[in-house]
Amino acid sequence: MSGQEFSSATESTETLREQVRDALEHLYDADVLTDHPLIRTLHLKQEPARALALRRCLIEAIKTLQSDPDMQIDAPQRQMYQVLYQRYVQCVTPNVVADQLSVSDRTIRRLQTRAIAYLADLLVQNATHRAPESAASIQSGPPQQQRVESIDGEIQWLQNTLLGEPVDLRTSLDEATRLVNPAAVQAGVMIEAVTGAALPSVAVHPIGLRQVWFSVFNQVIQYAGAEGHIAIIFAPVVSGRSIQVIVSTRPGSLSSSQSQSTSQLVVAQRILSIFGGELQQEQAPAGVHQITLDLPIAGSIPILVIDDNADLLQLYERFVLGTRYRVVVTGDPKEAMTKAMAVRPGVIVLDIIMPNIDGWSLLGQLRYHSITSSIPIIVSSIVSERHLAISLGAADFLQKPFSRATFLAALDRQLSVATQGSD
Repeated sequence: MSGQEFSSATESTETLREQVRDALEHLYDADVLTDHPLIRTLHLKQEPARALALRRCLIEAIKTLQSDPDMQIDAPQRQMYQVLYQRYVQCVTPNVVADQLSVSDRTIRRLQTRAIAYLADLLVQNATHRAPESAASIQSGPPQQQRVESIDGEIQWLQNTLLGEPVDLRTSLDEATRLVNPAAVQAGVMIEAVTGAALPSVAVHPIGLRQVWFSVFNQVIQYAGAEGHIAIIFAPVVSGRSIQVIVSTRPGSLSSSQSQSTSQLVVAQRILSIFGGELQQEQAPAGVHQITLDLPIAGSIPILVIDDNADLLQLYERFVLGTRYRVVVTGDPKEAMTKAMAVRPGVIVLDIIMPNIDGWSLLGQLRYHSITSSIPIIVSSIVSERHLAISLGAADFLQKPFSRATFLAALDRQLSVATQGSD
C-alpha cells in the first residue's frame, strides 16, 4: 500500500468511527438517524423505517459484546460492552460508569474510544455480510411482517429509553382527545370525560401512552357508530399503586364497523405491559362496550436501597425516573432497619460490601425481622455470590455493574411474585 493509499484508508477509518460516535450520541433522535451517513455505509437505505433500523443495528452490535457472566469484571470485552451499553443505550453519564467499573474518568474515555473503534469495525463486517441482499429481501417481504417488526422495534425502544418526568394523566388525555375529536365529530360520536378529582402522574412513556390513547379511541369511535357516546371515567385502585381509566361506549345507530377486529388494541396492551399496566375489554349489558386501562401511578412503589456509594445511589434514582418505583436511599446500614419499618418498601436492594457492617449479617436481620421478613431482598455486589445470597434468603442477586433494564426487570420480577402471593 502506498503512503497516499494508507493515508486515505486511515482517514476513512476515522470518518467511520466519528459517524458511529455521532449516531450513538443521537441514538434516540429519529430526525438525525433517518438521514445519517451510516444509513448508506450499513446498507440500510431500503429499510422501511431507517431510523429504527439504524438504532436496532447499533444496539444489536453492542449486545454482541455482552460477555459471559463468569468473565472477569475487568476483562476488556466486558468493559467495552458496559461502557457502550450504559453510556448510549441507557444514557448514563461517564462519571457514573467510571464508578460502576471502579476506574478513573480518564480510563473511561480511553475505553469509550477503544469500544467505538471496535464497534465500527464490527458494524462494517456485519454490513458486508448483509449487503445488498438483505435490503432487497426486506423490501420484498410482506407489508404486514414489516409492520410487525417495526412495532416490535419501537416497543423495544420504549423499553430501553430512559424516562424523564412522570406523565401528567390529565394533560396526556386532554391532548389525545383534542387530536381525535375531529374524527369523532365526523363519525357523529360524542366524547365526554367524567372526573372531578385531581389526577395523578402515571409511569408510562409519553409516546407510548399517546399510542395507547389513539388505539383505544380509534376502536371505540368505530364501535360507537353514528350518534354514539363515549364516556371516560377515572377510578383510583384501592392499592394506591394505579388508576383505572374506564372508556365506556354506548353505540348509536348500528353499523358494520362495530364488528371490526380489536387487533389494534394488541399493541396498546403490549405497551402498557412494559410499564406494569394492563388493558381489558368487555361487553356490558345493553350493548355497552367497555375498555379498562390500569395505569401505574408514578413513584407509587417505594424501593429501599442500602448502599454506601453516593454516586450509585444517584444512579438508582435516575434508573427509576418516570417509573412506578421511587427509590428511598440510605448510605448508613445502621438506619436501614428503621427506614425499612417506616417506608414498608415493595423491594429492598442491599449492597453487601460496606464499611462498619457485614452485609450478610444485615441480610439476616432483614430476612428474619417480623416487619421485613415478607419483603423481597435483592442483593447487589461487585463480587459474584449469587448462590450464597440465595441460600441466605435473598430473592435475587445482581452483580455490579448492571444496566437500568436489568435493575427494573429484577424489581418487576419481585413485585410480580409478591402480588401473586397476595392473591
